[in-house]
Amino acid sequence: MELLHLQPRDHAGFYRNLGDHFAWDEPLAVPAEEARRNVAVMEAATESIRLGGAQLRVSL
Repeated sequence: MELLHLQPRDHAGFYRNLGDHFAWDEPLAVPAEEARRNVAVMEAATESIRLGGAQLRVSL
């Protein structure tokens, strides 16, 4: 098994970015449209598992 080495996480980064966006109109690290697509894929994956691995069409 090969281990994947990841950078250390910035646990407050999400909240810092969100606060900077509201306070100073800084761009979001993940735009809303990109987040919506990611959630749609995760929801489809969850539904696929529930259906025994069925292939589902995701509307992006």
